[in-house]
Amino acid sequence: MLRDSAVQGDVFDGRMTMAAALFTFLAIEAFANDLGPRVAPAAWEDERAFFAKGRYQGTLGKLRYIGAELGVPIDTSRRPYQTLRDLRKRRDDLAHARTEIVDEVVYYRTPAELGTIAPAIHRFGDDRFLHRAMVDAEDLCDRLQAAVQEDLGQGTIVSPRAFRGMLMHQTGSILEQPGPMGGV
Repeated sequence: MLRDSAVQGDVFDGRMTMAAALFTFLAIEAFANDLGPRVAPAAWEDERAFFAKGRYQGTLGKLRYIGAELGVPIDTSRRPYQTLRDLRKRRDDLAHARTEIVDEVVYYRTPAELGTIAPAIHRFGDDRFLHRAMVDAEDLCDRLQAAVQEDLGQGTIVSPRAFRGMLMHQTGSILEQPGPMGGV
């Protein structure tokens, strides 16, 4: 929905797409941190230290670790992994932004003719990349989710699809039914 809003808005300046791309990466990170303790509790006991360095560093390292634990091959030389690596780099560029020096000669007759120069950070808001990142994130995470469901059973992992069925993870009780039938 955020992606649709970004693409269909009256004025497309990349901010909504940038937000959607960032949330895509955050969803991948949350996904890894949800499945990881179920698959390899020992690694997640001190997760920050375990994934801070070495072969399985960072969020993408967590995905690779989960894949290795489940026997799900992740080819790091091609999609979907390469797209997620680019998404992580773009996220890092956004989160750890630096001042950008632009040295460009601009010719104009009046100041009204001056346009703006898009900063490099706007590449994070590229719609085609966002679409590919969302498709690839879902592809890789779906494979891991299905493997975890097969390994742990449907009682622990309800849906074989990642990022779907989030209501099934919620719990609660209805204490009183509102409206005419419930008497409120």
